[in-house]
Amino acid sequence: LAPPNPSTDGMFFAGLSGRLLLSSEDKMTLFDTNSRKTMAELQVPRVKYVIWSGDCSYVALLSKHGIVIANRNLEQQSTISETVRVKSGAWDSTNQIFFYT
Repeated sequence: LAPPNPSTDGMFFAGLSGRLLLSSEDKMTLFDTNSRKTMAELQVPRVKYVIWSGDCSYVALLSKHGIVIANRNLEQQSTISETVRVKSGAWDSTNQIFFYT
C-alpha cells in the first residue's frame, strides 16, 4: 500500500480504527485504510508528536515550535506558536484544555 504523498515519513493513530495520520515535511494527511482514500489534509510544520484527547474528539499536533489543535476530521481549530521548543503536552480530564511545556 503506497502512501498518498510520496514524501510521507511518519504514521500515527488517527482516533478511529481504519484511519491513519500520515505526516510529511509540511502537512498531515488523514487517510482511510479501508477505502484507501485521503479524507483530509492540513498544512502544518513537521509534526513530532500527536496527542489525542481522551474521547478522541480533538488532536494536538506538536512540532518544534508550535502546536496545531484540530478535530477528529483534521479541521484546524487553533494554532499556537512559541519561541522556545515545545517538548510535551497533555489534555485535561474534560478534554477541553491542552497543557504543554
